[in-house]
Amino acid sequence: MPTVGAAADTDVIPSSGRIATWSRVLENPRIRSLVFFFAAAVIGSLFAVGLATNEFFQNVERSSYDWRVQNLRKADSPTTSALVLIDEETLSFLKEHEQIGWPLPRDMYCPVILWLAKAGAKAVAFDILYSDPTEFDSVFAECIADAGNVVLAFQCHEGAKDPAPPAQWGWPVTRKTSGPAPKRCEYVLPAADAEEDIKTLRTAPHAGGLVTVAADPDGVLRHLTPLVPGKNQHHAVLGLAAFLATQSTPTITLTDSELRIDERVIPLDEAGQAVVRWRPQWPPFPIYSFSQIYAASQLEDAGEKSPLDASLFKDKVIFMGTSAAGTYETRVTPVRETDYGIHLHASFYEAIVSGDHNRRISRSLNILLAIILAFLMAAAATVPKSVLGEVAASGVLFAGYIGAALFLFDSQGIWLDIVAPMTGMTMSFLVVVVTSYLTEGRQKKQIRTAFSMYLSPVVIKSLVEDPSKLKLGGERRQITSFFSDVAGFTSFSEKMEPHELVAFLNIYLTEMTNIIQDEGGTIDKYEGDAIIAMFGAPLHQPDHAVAACRAALRCQSRLAELRPQWVAEGLPECRMRIGLNSGDAVVGNMGSTQRFDYTMMGDTVNLAARLEGTNKVYGTELMVGENTEELVGDLVLMRELDSVRVKGKKKPVRVYEPLATADETEAKHRDLAASWEKCLQCYREQQFEQAHILFKAHLKQHPEDNAAREFLDRCSAFQQFPPGDDWDGVYEMKTK
Repeated sequence: MPTVGAAADTDVIPSSGRIATWSRVLENPRIRSLVFFFAAAVIGSLFAVGLATNEFFQNVERSSYDWRVQNLRKADSPTTSALVLIDEETLSFLKEHEQIGWPLPRDMYCPVILWLAKAGAKAVAFDILYSDPTEFDSVFAECIADAGNVVLAFQCHEGAKDPAPPAQWGWPVTRKTSGPAPKRCEYVLPAADAEEDIKTLRTAPHAGGLVTVAADPDGVLRHLTPLVPGKNQHHAVLGLAAFLATQSTPTITLTDSELRIDERVIPLDEAGQAVVRWRPQWPPFPIYSFSQIYAASQLEDAGEKSPLDASLFKDKVIFMGTSAAGTYETRVTPVRETDYGIHLHASFYEAIVSGDHNRRISRSLNILLAIILAFLMAAAATVPKSVLGEVAASGVLFAGYIGAALFLFDSQGIWLDIVAPMTGMTMSFLVVVVTSYLTEGRQKKQIRTAFSMYLSPVVIKSLVEDPSKLKLGGERRQITSFFSDVAGFTSFSEKMEPHELVAFLNIYLTEMTNIIQDEGGTIDKYEGDAIIAMFGAPLHQPDHAVAACRAALRCQSRLAELRPQWVAEGLPECRMRIGLNSGDAVVGNMGSTQRFDYTMMGDTVNLAARLEGTNKVYGTELMVGENTEELVGDLVLMRELDSVRVKGKKKPVRVYEPLATADETEAKHRDLAASWEKCLQCYREQQFEQAHILFKAHLKQHPEDNAAREFLDRCSAFQQFPPGDDWDGVYEMKTK
């Protein structure tokens, strides 16, 4: 504990101070955007990674895959297989004609497999287990051996005690995997009588096919492991075994990412599983009832012709299974909620033959992609300078990824995760939206409050949508300054009651302000009857000089319309003088932290104020500096009034009077400008006598031109007292 008089720690910033510091830092649009970007990207990435490893959301992802299977990838190659099913029709037929039921005596399969072999079937793969011995096994085995193309089913179960099957049930595989080998198969084989020296259900088949297939965690069959190591060799799942049984001596290579059979490639995921390529239409393959083939064999044995065309089975691989109620275990697949397992094996076989496989991107790559998308979404939601731009960029990214994921699946069978990346992108977008609402919402309210009294609604809307257009604290900007004053205001204001004067000023200022703001101008302030405004700030306005001239001409025109009405009401005749000047000025919010105004400062501003007063010398109501005239060009018709040196400045400035905008110029404006140009040229050449004549003639044609009277007086004076050879034609202002 510090002693009395001990120095206090100076490096500890109170929490309120830290908050204030961060608040000031976040006022910088670029820093705020960066903070929002990284916050959104990190939070979105964390959500994406979390969902990619969460089992519940992985089930949602699996459901999205099922939707893709059902609605996309409709194009299929011609089938090279067929299903023969022991269905309800079969059981009814056999009960009626043979007086037998389920399970069928195994010798009943003999006519069917022999007929199929005779029809030219490449292989007959059974998805039926015969693990319990029966009295008909030897007959069935002899038929299988005679057919020579049968693939019988077997299983792998932990704790099973059957010995290794014969060599033809397995396949030599070159294994090039990096991880440890999977657990070896513990066999559940077809029944066999080892004491009998005859063909058995183990020795008779051409090959064996594994039918042990595990569903995904949500109970749906989407994957299978094509090869499982056994005691001496590898064993293939039924669909792959049926394919291998039709090959002579296939070369099989297994790696971490693929199973290669000669030139055929089956893509595998990181778990060594293949994604089954389901055919969405039903039925996916030709389906025949067991009873059809049984009846055909019986008819042919009796010397009669069968209605079943044997050519339908030539060069086909036949998958034999059951579909009658109570004869098979129902499975859930992406295409059917109640399906039978043989559909899985036949689908896998067709994918091998056609080479058309589905494949899922690895989890690590999906996570990386989700993180990248979260960062891209954060950028899309922060980089654009408007809400519409943010929404558009975010929507394009969102829709673009979904479209790409659907396109890749439809065209190539690539399974890209959708749920985790989309959730990550959504979180990134929501973080930006929420933080923007909490911070920029306050900023927009401040902008509306600060500018509502002196900016047009259009300008305020633009600033609210993109506050970066407003640099708080001051910046150098090219603008056009606008100064106006009511001529003779002091004298006629003394003749009015205060409430009358206030009412009159409110009408006058409202009318003039509406015009200024309609042209994009910003009201700096009101000083009594004076209006001080700027064009080109806070929003960039490329045509600020033209807009200022247009506003000034419109103000004079509107005042001319109101003047007779006011005179009729007994009010004084009101005229206004306006001074405009263009150039660089410092604009921004200036004042204290408690109260500030958006205003302008600099020589450009000061000269505009001087030009407003200089109108009194020439009897004009609108005067602009040479910079404004240069920026306007031929968009506004002007006449050069004079070259003056305002009080406090050494450098003279040419001053002009705008007569009309280019699209409103009339013959009278062009005549006045042309006549005036001749008069002024003669005057500057010190031909004062001739200039006097010209000005007098000009005034006769344009009696309302008070500037000509000023020059008539000068010509008269210079005729009596010539200015001398060093005269530069500049008029020296004695007052502000």
